Amino acid sequence: MAAYEEIHANGTKACDAARIEGVLVEPMLPSPFVEAVVGIHRDPVFGHVCTFGLGGVSIELFKDVSRRLLPLTPASAREMITETRCYELLKGYRGQPAFDIDALVNVLVKLSDFVAKHAGSIEELEINPLAVRPQGHGVAALDAVLSYQGTEPSTW
Repeated sequence: MAAYEEIHANGTKACDAARIEGVLVEPMLPSPFVEAVVGIHRDPVFGHVCTFGLGGVSIELFKDVSRRLLPLTPASAREMITETRCYELLKGYRGQPAFDIDALVNVLVKLSDFVAKHAGSIEELEINPLAVRPQGHGVAALDAVLSYQGTEPSTW
């Protein structure tokens, strides 16, 4: 209840005219996980392009990414992952567990399929960070943005 009240008070303080109809309070994601980024944008020449790499603030620092034209297959998605330096982290590095690469491949392919199905309207889709959890525990989108042609981006 204290978290709700604090979030509500901060929202009202930021914009006293805001109409706050509810607050979503989620549990923290347990460690360990690797922060990845999955982004798809429309290139004016080539069409939709998928970017995968180390996420969070690390994408800007290390620029550790791989790119492919859509659509992705499981093989091309896995190849994208193995081309990055963060692949070593995902395999399990220095005593860390192996992370759920199969779930990551599945997300890349499903996002590719989703964008392909809506290719005429989607400009950009980005999940950053995408938490890749230990093997068998899947992935979790921690923040996402989707923008349609002619609209401003929307955060999910």
